[in-house]
Amino acid sequence: MYLCLCKGITEEQFETAFERSGGNFKDVCNRLGVGSDCGICVEDAYKKAVSQRTHCASELQSIPKINQNNRF
Repeated sequence: MYLCLCKGITEEQFETAFERSGGNFKDVCNRLGVGSDCGICVEDAYKKAVSQRTHCASELQSIPKINQNNRF
Protein backbone atom coordinates (compact mmCIF):
# COMPACT_ATOMS: atom_id res chain seq x y z
CA MET A 1 0.00 0.00 0.00
CA TYR A 2 1.23 3.50 -0.75
CA LEU A 3 2.20 5.73 2.14
CA CYS A 4 3.06 8.81 0.03
CA LEU A 5 1.22 9.13 -3.26
CA CYS A 6 3.13 12.23 -4.36
CA LYS A 7 6.51 10.47 -4.20
CA GLY A 8 5.24 6.92 -4.80
CA ILE A 9 6.63 5.62 -1.49
CA THR A 10 5.15 2.39 -0.21
CA GLU A 11 4.75 1.38 3.43
CA GLU A 12 7.33 -1.34 2.88
CA GLN A 13 9.88 1.15 1.51
CA PHE A 14 9.27 3.44 4.49
CA GLU A 15 9.58 0.59 7.00
CA THR A 16 12.85 -0.62 5.45
CA ALA A 17 14.33 2.89 5.40
CA PHE A 18 13.16 3.48 8.97
CA GLU A 19 14.88 0.30 10.18
CA ARG A 20 18.10 1.14 8.35
CA SER A 21 18.13 4.66 9.76
CA GLY A 22 18.06 3.37 13.31
CA GLY A 23 14.60 4.81 13.87
CA ASN A 24 15.26 8.41 12.82
CA PHE A 25 11.86 9.60 11.56
CA LYS A 26 12.99 13.00 10.31
CA ASP A 27 15.97 11.55 8.43
CA VAL A 28 13.80 8.94 6.68
CA CYS A 29 11.20 11.51 5.65
CA ASN A 30 13.89 13.81 4.28
CA ARG A 31 15.67 11.05 2.36
CA LEU A 32 12.51 9.61 0.84
CA GLY A 33 10.76 12.95 0.35
CA VAL A 34 7.80 11.91 2.49
CA GLY A 35 5.76 15.01 3.29
CA SER A 36 7.70 17.29 0.97
CA ASP A 37 4.83 17.93 -1.45
CA CYS A 38 1.26 18.01 -0.15
CA GLY A 39 2.12 16.77 3.39
CA ILE A 40 -0.97 14.63 3.85
CA CYS A 41 1.15 11.50 4.37
CA VAL A 42 3.16 12.83 7.33
CA GLU A 43 0.63 11.78 9.96
CA ASP A 44 0.38 8.26 8.54
CA ALA A 45 4.17 8.03 8.28
CA TYR A 46 4.50 9.11 11.92
CA LYS A 47 1.96 6.50 13.04
CA LYS A 48 3.84 3.86 11.05
CA ALA A 49 7.13 4.89 12.71
CA VAL A 50 5.65 4.79 16.21
CA SER A 51 4.12 1.40 15.49
CA GLN A 52 7.41 0.08 14.20
CA ARG A 53 9.33 1.43 17.22
CA THR A 54 6.84 -0.23 19.57
CA HIS A 55 7.09 -3.52 17.67
CA CYS A 56 10.90 -3.46 17.75
CA ALA A 57 10.98 -2.58 21.45
CA SER A 58 8.69 -5.47 22.35
CA GLU A 59 10.87 -7.86 20.32
CA LEU A 60 13.97 -6.69 22.17
CA GLN A 61 12.29 -7.20 25.54
CA SER A 62 11.44 -10.79 24.64
CA ILE A 63 15.10 -11.71 24.09
CA PRO A 64 16.40 -13.64 27.12
CA LYS A 65 18.99 -11.80 29.19
CA ILE A 66 22.41 -13.39 29.60
CA ASN A 67 23.86 -13.34 33.10
CA GLN A 68 27.52 -12.77 33.92
CA ASN A 69 28.30 -16.46 33.35
CA ASN A 70 26.88 -16.26 29.81
CA ARG A 71 23.92 -18.41 30.78
CA PHE A 72 20.26 -17.70 30.24
